[in-house]
Amino acid sequence: MGIEAGIYSRLSGSTAITALVGTRVYPQAVPQGASYPNVAFSVVTDEVIHSTTGPTTLRQASLEVDCYSQNSYSTAISISEAVIEQLNTNSTVFGSINVENSHVTSAGDLPAIAPTDGSDDYIFGRSLDIDLFYYST
Repeated sequence: MGIEAGIYSRLSGSTAITALVGTRVYPQAVPQGASYPNVAFSVVTDEVIHSTTGPTTLRQASLEVDCYSQNSYSTAISISEAVIEQLNTNSTVFGSINVENSHVTSAGDLPAIAPTDGSDDYIFGRSLDIDLFYYST
């Protein structure tokens, strides 16, 4: 299992997150036509940590997690808070991945997406940057 599967397992296995988005947790991007609210995550970088003796099994992944809601900015914020609760952690397991430390390094609003159907149903989003240290197998 790679880190992507571990992140998916952690997010989709959270009752707080699934209470807000159901099963709509997506790797990489939200599929076209998907319902809202939802969460999309991507691994931006995944680096091997080196010690003075060479490579180790410790890795550092930088993630981006985007939380979206249709017509509700406050729901996008609530989703991001539930994601933060799951990903701000020490010494735990994401699926079968041993995580040493995971923490949110920054959070910010995404530009609202204007509706194309003439309605007032804007898509609001919140983006989180996360650093995650884990052991590869």
